Amino acid sequence: MGVKRRGIEVIARAVIAKGGRVLLARKKGADNAFLPGGHIEWGEPARLALRRELREELGLKIRIGVFLGAVEHAFGGEKRRTHELNFLFLVSGSALPGKVNSREPILEFFWHPIRDLGSVNLQPHPLQRLIPEMVRQKRPVWAGTME
Repeated sequence: MGVKRRGIEVIARAVIAKGGRVLLARKKGADNAFLPGGHIEWGEPARLALRRELREELGLKIRIGVFLGAVEHAFGGEKRRTHELNFLFLVSGSALPGKVNSREPILEFFWHPIRDLGSVNLQPHPLQRLIPEMVRQKRPVWAGTME
């Protein structure tokens, strides 16, 4: 039997920075982290998908800012591969809490220093070097893990 493949997953993700730290998420017990956000549903604009996902996961009132870029990512093993396209947006809110509680039982959220993203195995891994640049320059970037 060959490798099981699904269609390309399209995801909207938030870069939420505050005081030199960025908000990250991880599945409980996992060894990697990722930016908050989620899948874009058919016919749903990316910005609205991100707003919906952040409301569902965090209950935060936020403002979707500028488009920061996209990261194409493929991962998995011999039996199953995933291919995703992540659209990144700068997100801000009037009252971002110091401790962020998850509304999703399988997820946890935490603030992490922007200068040390490699220590939490942030995925897709190009974000480890791109987030500091995106937060500082606020101009779109493109990266991928498939080339």
